Amino acid sequence: MTAIKFLLGHHQQDNLQYYVRKHSRLLNILTRQINQLEEELMSNSSAETETLNQQSAAEAEDVAPSAEIAKD
Repeated sequence: MTAIKFLLGHHQQDNLQYYVRKHSRLLNILTRQINQLEEELMSNSSAETETLNQQSAAEAEDVAPSAEIAKD
């Protein structure tokens, strides 16, 4: 109830600061979890890119000998 009274009597900036102070622990937990997810996505993305590069290189090697055979 005090939160509602506070929110009704203050400017938006004051409301935001009140919310951040009141829920700072939860906001910190969410920030850490979001950072972990970003790191996992980046590492997965890097691994997938490396795999695709290796597959492309292998396919290019497979195509090159066939082209030479066709010339003979």
